Amino acid sequence: MVYFFAEDILYETTFELISSAFYFQNFSLHSRGQDYFLAAEHSPLMHFWSLSIEEQFYIGFPFIVLAFGLVGGILKIRSREFIFAGILIIFTISLGASLYYGVILGADVYYLSQVRFWELAAGGLLSFAPKVRFDHRVSEAISWFCISGLVACIFLIDASMAFPGAVAVAPVALAAGFIYFSDTQRSWTWRLAIRNAGFRSIGDWSYSIYLVHWPVIFFYLRVADAQLSAVEGIVLAAASIGLGAASYYLIEQPFRGRHHQTRTVVAPLGVAAIALPLLAAGAAYLPRLLNPENGMQTDHPGALVLTDGVAAPENVDFVPSLRLVRDDRADVYGDGCQVRPEGVVPIPCRYGPGRGGPVIALLGNSHAASFVPAFQELAERNQGTLIVHTKSACRFVLETARIGRRPYTECSQWVAAVIDTLREDAPDFVVVSYSSGGVAYGPGEDTDVLRERFARSARDTLAQLRDAGLRVIVLRNNPRMDNDAPQCLAGGGDCITPRVSALSGDDLAYQAATELGVPVVDMTDAFCTQTECPPVIGNVLVWRDSGHFTATFSRTLANELERRFALAAEQASD
Repeated sequence: MVYFFAEDILYETTFELISSAFYFQNFSLHSRGQDYFLAAEHSPLMHFWSLSIEEQFYIGFPFIVLAFGLVGGILKIRSREFIFAGILIIFTISLGASLYYGVILGADVYYLSQVRFWELAAGGLLSFAPKVRFDHRVSEAISWFCISGLVACIFLIDASMAFPGAVAVAPVALAAGFIYFSDTQRSWTWRLAIRNAGFRSIGDWSYSIYLVHWPVIFFYLRVADAQLSAVEGIVLAAASIGLGAASYYLIEQPFRGRHHQTRTVVAPLGVAAIALPLLAAGAAYLPRLLNPENGMQTDHPGALVLTDGVAAPENVDFVPSLRLVRDDRADVYGDGCQVRPEGVVPIPCRYGPGRGGPVIALLGNSHAASFVPAFQELAERNQGTLIVHTKSACRFVLETARIGRRPYTECSQWVAAVIDTLREDAPDFVVVSYSSGGVAYGPGEDTDVLRERFARSARDTLAQLRDAGLRVIVLRNNPRMDNDAPQCLAGGGDCITPRVSALSGDDLAYQAATELGVPVVDMTDAFCTQTECPPVIGNVLVWRDSGHFTATFSRTLANELERRFALAAEQASD
């Protein structure tokens, strides 16, 4: 366990053990801004969030059914029909919330129970819905349509789509339709999918398979340190099914057994299996409670060592520790204004006292978000205001980029909406920063042509901001490490990246700014010496992965950022 649960994920994992045990993990992940689709960076227990929602529903649902049944009895209404109406109300309210928050507002509601209950309530509607008998050929045709649609959903729905909003309606409706129309002994689909021995076994094992599948994938990814190939995915799926089946027969079924001797043996093992991880979690979490401070202190000058010549004391542990580093992110994640890939509506965050100082708008993707703590410090020092517009995987370019194999239209729509917002807000300065790379969407076109088209759009976007009367400054992208620094350090490596390698990416914003004469703030010297970029500077761990730096280190950039920003602001004002 110590080998796999390296210090960089120990806190994450132990906290999730506690939140999972008490069925609030989904709310915990939401409040901490954890991205489900980046789960590989976090812990092997993130998949328990859905079990928390299920248990919340299963605990509360019987009381709701009982209440509607009692009210129906009092009003002399058939209880079954009144209960069906009550479930339909819950279904409608939850589905409406899912569509409104997830689709219209583009908010990150992936983990919230309120927008998930309709999926579970759909099963309740099936239970209490009146059964209408159709001609068996009609039922058969609809059943095959539903099961074919479910298979298609596996290939058509991907992580870029807004979920659980309108996209989730399709698989839920298809599953409900299959159950409703196939529930007959004459249905071939029913015999194939429900009475088939192989499928029934998978159904019996499914709960155990779900429990083990993500830890299997997670640990493999940490050892392999690479993306899964199709073959590896199939092998891991087979391993998960095998482990799930073993768990079903060796643990799940004996625990349910009625024999006194079986219960006598299994019950203490079950208690120990729950109590020991919780005790371990408490032991690991205690240092966090006793010493919550992970910011810059006298012993941890961070970037000031390179920028201000401050000496860092020796024999001092770096901060944040490896067990906390993955969570050491800017406030925009917890505050809900880092727009998810499917969002198109700007969700700005505002920081600073706003007492007459400069108003600065920071635009970009997660790389821009890493600079937020440093800009927050500037806003506090200068009694100003920081407005943050950031969106995951979205470079601030009006050209439609490619994300995976599809056009990232949500990004270009969001960029256009932010520009409209900036025209109204009229901040004193607009700072643009985003990660290197970027390719326009154009099926079948040459990659170099698409890259150039994207670069040209980067120039046009900066020009459009400037033509709108906004004073534009470009913040050069931060260096990028050759390794995942926390994981590398946990393995005992030196984890240093040569400076020339760390700056090898094609920084489109920097290139566009150079061509247009837009002033640039280049913070590279705060991350690297003339030859190398170390993972720890001034007793502060710089990186929380290979390309995003910690909030703790970001705060130590404030002095250098203030000096360089003042020069750029003077140029932008000329």
